[in-house]
Amino acid sequence: MSPLSNNRSGASFAAIAVFDTACVTFVYVAAVRLGDFVAPFAQNFQDHLPYVAIFLTIWLARSFDKELIHPYHSGEGLADFAFLVTKAVADSLVLTIVAAALFFDNSIVGRFQVLFAMGALFTLLGTRIIARMGLWSLRSRGHRNRRVLIVGANAR
Repeated sequence: MSPLSNNRSGASFAAIAVFDTACVTFVYVAAVRLGDFVAPFAQNFQDHLPYVAIFLTIWLARSFDKELIHPYHSGEGLADFAFLVTKAVADSLVLTIVAAALFFDNSIVGRFQVLFAMGALFTLLGTRIIARMGLWSLRSRGHRNRRVLIVGANAR
């Protein structure tokens, strides 16, 4: 079943995709700021922007493919979910490095890659685990339960 099978899931997909983009943008700005570059911040920000665009494209496609975007991802515990998210982030980072090496002439500075990779991994994994635990908490208190009334099902 596709995560976009109904309208409510499509809205949650868009919300989680925007939130992931905000997290990755925060990590990107931090990695550019903390890197020991000679050029000014604005120049470094612009130089490394394609790297982040590639990562976001691959990450969103990968998380959609593995149905990690769906907020009610069920079927496994927290450790299994954390492993799936970690694996998806690592796959996205490896594919991003390969794509950046193939398509861009200038090499990306190694310290930036390490800072961005660690920041993206911990930020995306942390936010997904916190969101998942929050959803579990809400569901355990009775929110998002579906009640069905079958009319005419009484004994005659």
